[in-house]
Amino acid sequence: MERVTGNRSGPTDIPFLRGHSDITGDPAKVLMQITEEELWRALMIKTLVLLDQRIDSEISDFEYVQFALASLGEEESLGQVVDKICMIKCFRKEYKIKGTPEEGAEFFDRFSLMCPGVFLAVDLIPPRLNCVGIFDFAAFRPKEQIQTDEQIRTFFGAHYYLMNSLYPNFHAIREGCEVVCECEGAGFECFDSSFTETAIDTLFKAYPMSLKKAMMLNSPTVVSFFWALWKRRFPWQASKWQLGAKLYPEELRINEFFYGAPSEEARRRLMIENVQRSLQIRKKNEDDFKFWKITQHWG
Repeated sequence: MERVTGNRSGPTDIPFLRGHSDITGDPAKVLMQITEEELWRALMIKTLVLLDQRIDSEISDFEYVQFALASLGEEESLGQVVDKICMIKCFRKEYKIKGTPEEGAEFFDRFSLMCPGVFLAVDLIPPRLNCVGIFDFAAFRPKEQIQTDEQIRTFFGAHYYLMNSLYPNFHAIREGCEVVCECEGAGFECFDSSFTETAIDTLFKAYPMSLKKAMMLNSPTVVSFFWALWKRRFPWQASKWQLGAKLYPEELRINEFFYGAPSEEARRRLMIENVQRSLQIRKKNEDDFKFWKITQHWG
């Protein structure tokens, strides 16, 4: 795709482009700014998708930018990005994903009842305005909890919307999410290598993840097996993972620190509310962001 040249308005006149007049204005608009390099990569990806006969419908312009930002961080080729878009389209069709905040909250509700205590929190990190997901590895029992087709769909739907909730705007994608996973007490019943491989091939390999840091707290032996498998499939993430980390000097598990919630149900409801709120922000940003709002300023 040739780069457009010629007269165009200065960057202060172009919405969404970094340097525009809202840079000190509405924070929500600042979080949705992109650079020219990011814009051009996203437009190139969109052009290739439109030419690919495997893909029968488009994704949103927001998602093109997400794939562009994630692939810049992982140094993926444009061809690899198009393959991932094809995979994510097939995933959404296979598992009947509607893409609404309401459906995301429903999936989270069902998963948190099916696998209680696995998802602990999804929230914003104020200093950097990126997102964090907090989990309990020891609460997951894949062979016991995930057996039927509907349970498998619940697992994948919840994790798809989990990742969407971690990336509500371009700044959060560019900055990368942070993962904190409590592992104390986890045994081999918490890990199924076959299921993990399936999950990677079905969703995680296709989703445009942007990871800043992952901390596996108090890691027992089983976590090393999980990590070896994950590292083999995602070698570029190796430097971002820390096994055996500790957040606190006290001998407490991370779930004992959460929000001072009066009950497990209160914590669960708060988590679902946070996820739905983040998905609503993302949906609004998806609806508002269009390439034509930038390119209409080009001569």
